[in-house]
Formats: sequence, structure tokens, C-alpha cells
Amino acid sequence: MAFDLTAQLKRHDNGLLQQLFAERNELLAVNWAALKKTDVKPVEEAIRALSPCQRRQIQVLLQSIAKLADNRGLKVIREELSQRYPKLVSTWGALKNRHDKVLWVYLNARDAFKEAAVFARADALKVSRYFNRWSQVPCDGFAKTPDRVEALKAALKAHYDQNEFRGEHCEVHPYTRLNGDEYFFAYLPDWPDNFMVFNDDGELATLDVPTAFTNVFVFEPSTGALEMIAAGGNSAQQELRKIFYREICKKEVDDADPDKPEYLLDHLLQPTFSFGLELADRIDSVTVPQILLVPLVEARGLKDLQPRFEKGLSWADALSVIDDLLRSRDLSREQVGVDHIVIRLQFMGDGNKRGKSLSIRLSPRSCSLKSEDDEELQVVGDRCLRRWGIIDG
Repeated sequence: MAFDLTAQLKRHDNGLLQQLFAERNELLAVNWAALKKTDVKPVEEAIRALSPCQRRQIQVLLQSIAKLADNRGLKVIREELSQRYPKLVSTWGALKNRHDKVLWVYLNARDAFKEAAVFARADALKVSRYFNRWSQVPCDGFAKTPDRVEALKAALKAHYDQNEFRGEHCEVHPYTRLNGDEYFFAYLPDWPDNFMVFNDDGELATLDVPTAFTNVFVFEPSTGALEMIAAGGNSAQQELRKIFYREICKKEVDDADPDKPEYLLDHLLQPTFSFGLELADRIDSVTVPQILLVPLVEARGLKDLQPRFEKGLSWADALSVIDDLLRSRDLSREQVGVDHIVIRLQFMGDGNKRGKSLSIRLSPRSCSLKSEDDEELQVVGDRCLRRWGIIDG
């Protein structure tokens, strides 16, 4: 998604922005007291006058803040604050703007911000067909020691070198979440590629970049359950699961099917499906702003398809767009599955007041509705997911 610096600056309180830049020893000449709300032109001009390195740092930071300013990110931030700085929770909770909530934590509880960014990223990765969970395995031998982390690195390197010719490097970063879950982020070399970039002289050039991909292991020591985000299909994940238990838990495990998906999505593509509504729910419309499809058959190296819809497009028209896109790749709806989807409910308004909206992000094993703050919307959303057969039962 494109990042709009102007829009992001306007989302923040000027006082918090002043505090941020004062901490960085930047924009000291800006007359912050004279700025009206959302008057960010002087701020933009001052940022433009900074060095390219400083501008990049600001953009990266504000993008990180924007990524945490959703229900998932705020939930993780609250979790971190409650454990690390319980006296700050009430002050943080009184802030009305979600973007300011994130910036405030960055300024006042930096370690909580950093940890929340890590775990929110892992939670976001769970919205993927590459996510699977295996229920508890009796396991008393777990230990997150440096030598076991090194053993996991060596085993992952050997696995990817032998099977995919790209295991020359591996880094594993372990984290402990305050709920007791143990996270292991494994970074490995992705397939080589080159990118068009601007060099320091402003000239367009080709850059060969050794990018990395990420596997994530989430282990629950209390139950022995393991969650994993890793591409490659069932056979690859089965081998990675064995490697994890062998090196981190010192336990040999057999192949086992992952837990069944919690959310059923593929039937949304069927011709007979429609987003049926009940008048009592006061829903004005249902749209799908985003959907990611993955081939269920061999598709000439195609990894996924992500059609882009016009705003407000009906689901029937969206399916026509999907059909056109699939035909261009010699595929049909029966040959693809839904990897993740965003379903947006627009509620009826009251007089001249626009109604509320609810966006539900779903993958076969995750649903953003669990972190919805508005309990009334959460209840209606759950009822709709059951009516549409997304939740079984």
C-alpha cells in the first residue's frame, strides 16, 4: 500500500509531532504553537529540507506507526503496556486518535513499542494460507538456549540448501511474548532478483539485492502446540515442524495433519453464494475491498492473484472481474482458493449521520473480528460470518 506522508502527518496531534522531532533534534525552527490542527505544510517543508537519510528515517518511522494503528496493533500495544507499564495504561487509553496512541507509546514506552511491532507483524502474517497450527505435543524438553537457537539455524540452512539451493545464510531471532508464547523469526535468502532503484546521483540503476524471506515459529511451552508461517505446502511444513521440535525441544515427532481451518472461505467463490442480510442488523451494503487468491492446481509458476476492485463494487460484479482475470491465466474459480479476504460492512446511518462501518480481515485460520473494540459490531459481524457459512456452526 502506498504511503502518504501528508495524510499521516495530519493524523497526528501537532504537540506529539513536536515532541517527536525535538527528540530527534530536527524541525526546531518550526513554529509549532502557531500551527492549526492538520496544518502540516510548514512541517512538510521542513522535512523536505532535511538530508535524504533523515527523510528516509522519518518515513520509515511514520510507516511503522501507521502499520500499528489498527485493532490488531493496538491490542498488542495494550498487552505490552499492561505488563510493562501498568501505570501508563489509563493515560494511553484516554487518547482518542489511534495513530496518536501509537506515537505516544513510541515516545513514552519505546521498548513496548518495539516489542509490539514484532508481535503485531507475526499476527499479521497469520492472515495467510501459509499459516498452520498443530495442537499440543507432550513436550518437557523445550529450552530457548543459545546453543539450541544455533542448532535451529544450522538445521534450517541445511534444509533449504539441500531442497531449494538457497540456504547459505540464516538468522534466527527469538522473542518471548508476555503471555508466555515463544516466537522464533527465521530469516533466509529469497530467490535472487534485481530491482530498479535511484542511486546516490539520482540516476536509475539496476540493483541486485539479496532479499530475505521469513519463517515464523510460535511455540506454546504450556501445551506443546506449535504455530508456523512458512511457504512450501504441507510436505515442506511437516519437515520444518520436525526440525523445530528436534532442535528446540529435543524431541522427534512424526508427520501430523495441522488443525482444521477455523474459517471457511473458498465457497465464497461459488455461483450460488451471496452475502445474505437480515434487516435487524441494519447493514446497508457488503463489499470486498481486498481478496488474495491462490492456485490449487499447477499454474505455470503463478504464486497468487490479487484483483483490484473499484470502490463500492458489488460482489456479483467483483466475481465477474475475478473470472476475467482467471481466464487470462487459463484458470477457473474451481481451481483457486481464497488465501485471505477483507469483507466490509457498511451500516445504515441515522438521519444525516453516516453509519458505522466494519472491516473484517479473514484467512482460513485467522479473523480480525476477535480484536474489534466495538462489542455491538463484533456481535453483528460474528452473526454474519455464521450466516454466510464462514464460521461453521
